[in-house]
Amino acid sequence: MRRFLTGLGALLWKRRLEQDLDEELRAYLDAIVDENMAAGMRPDEARRAARISVGSLEAAKDAVRDVGWESRVESLWQDVRHAFRGLRRAPGFAAVAILTLALGIGVNTAIFSVVNSLLLRALPVDAPEQLAVLSTREAVEHGYSPGWNYAIWDQIRQRQQNFDGALAWTAFPQQFDLAQSGQRQPADGLFVSWNFFQELGVPLLAGRGFAAAEDVIGSPDGRVAVISYGFWQRRFGGAADVVGQSLSINRVSVTIVGITPPEFLGPEVGRSFDVAIPIGAAPIVLNEPGWDGPGGRSYLAVMLRLRRDQSIESASTMIRGMQRQIVADAMPPNGIWGDVQDLLMKDPFALTSASAGTS
Repeated sequence: MRRFLTGLGALLWKRRLEQDLDEELRAYLDAIVDENMAAGMRPDEARRAARISVGSLEAAKDAVRDVGWESRVESLWQDVRHAFRGLRRAPGFAAVAILTLALGIGVNTAIFSVVNSLLLRALPVDAPEQLAVLSTREAVEHGYSPGWNYAIWDQIRQRQQNFDGALAWTAFPQQFDLAQSGQRQPADGLFVSWNFFQELGVPLLAGRGFAAAEDVIGSPDGRVAVISYGFWQRRFGGAADVVGQSLSINRVSVTIVGITPPEFLGPEVGRSFDVAIPIGAAPIVLNEPGWDGPGGRSYLAVMLRLRRDQSIESASTMIRGMQRQIVADAMPPNGIWGDVQDLLMKDPFALTSASAGTS
């Protein structure tokens, strides 16, 4: 505190402190001159010797000033004043410099925002460190995420008692067509398992999540949807009575049953969604009757919630031990599906942590 107050005084009463410093240096110089004269030197020799021993008075004053923090503040202020005067004399250069700084700051801010969202921020869900994404050894080694068909997901779902739970969603948002006032508008959609929001621990802002009966392949009960907070604001203006209203998605009428909180943008950081629909309704919305068969689309991402006493390594060993039976039950052993079965048997299952917010 004493150093701070001393520095503050040096900034506020600079002229008086400069005078005090000059008087102290003169008194010090005179004292040396007196000592030299007492040693037998003539006055002019004594003063010259004192000057040589003391050195430059201005350098001594600079050394005294540099001791306090106020010297750095004063130096910065002088640099700012000098730069401002230079920019004022050259307005064209000033405009280019300011524009360059603005662009540089904006670009760096944007880059950090992307890195922060993709790499640094965890998923806004309950206990993300317990979540693991199902992959294969080859996919992990080559840095991509495999897609699973419904038949594989169904077999994993039947064995989820070996973990704390399991959930699935479409790995890439679907482009849904939403009819509004006679015009079709695109929307990013997800097909999700009925327990998607419950397993992630995402409390809905309004309404409810899905029920198990709504996630049965081809069931008319599956014509329900949970919409994102952003879509609710854009499409419905945040209307309080949106739950219970209908949406036309790919010419299929679905009923809105819930709204996600604003902080939840989706299961994969960097990808947002507008509408989530149960996986069981996929054949109806996509008009693909064989969607749930072995030849159905392979674009489901599967995630397991590990028990608190399970590590990634132990869970990977467990799911790998079940792999042969899972693949055998999901894929017919003959024809083209027999070849696919062989490929899946040769590429061991692997789990990757989802706690970093990426999958």
